[in-house]
Amino acid sequence: MNIVTVDNEKCKGCEFCMIKCPKKIMVKSSETNSTGYNYAVQIEPEKCTACGICYTMCPEAAITVSVK
Repeated sequence: MNIVTVDNEKCKGCEFCMIKCPKKIMVKSSETNSTGYNYAVQIEPEKCTACGICYTMCPEAAITVSVK
């Protein structure tokens, strides 16, 4: 299972990771960070292939991909 970790405070909810994820497992959280943005979260980590597209697309460098 591969894990995508999002730094909630860096994420501005731009949705680039959500749009580009080939498995569509990145979604907006219903919660907000301290600056009022709905940050990205990973759902269904078992479907993640650790392709790194979310990491590459993030303009805020808020995403880390861990291969398990």
